[in-house]
Amino acid sequence: MISRLYKYILISVLFLCMSFTEREESSFTFVQLCDTQLGMGGYEHDVKSFQQAVKQINALHPDFVVICGDNLVHNATDSSYADFKEIKAGFTMPCYCAPGNHDVGNIPNDTTLRYYRKTIGKDYYDFEHKGYAFILANSQLWKVTQ
Repeated sequence: MISRLYKYILISVLFLCMSFTEREESSFTFVQLCDTQLGMGGYEHDVKSFQQAVKQINALHPDFVVICGDNLVHNATDSSYADFKEIKAGFTMPCYCAPGNHDVGNIPNDTTLRYYRKTIGKDYYDFEHKGYAFILANSQLWKVTQ
């Protein structure tokens, strides 16, 4: 029993050491953007604000961008998502998105999740950057109905 435990501890320590030695030691920057909400405060105003944000973020030259809900768009339609994706395509670095309640609903269902996944992409996933792991989650799935 002790030898098996010792092996597990040794393997765990080796794994941790390998993880730390493989990680790049260079720094990086990223931008977290929330509530793009195209259509929440006047559609044209929101489109222009998002376009301006993309220009300003590109000027900063971060390694990547994360856009988190509350919402990517105010009303999840083909038109609003097309505008969102067109503006998002202006980033000169990778951009990762997580949905909000206006994107998949306060209580997501098969229809809203399927539409988001077809139109925008995965609603929970991970990615790596310079030896660090990041997780984007659809926190709307964590809500409990009462």
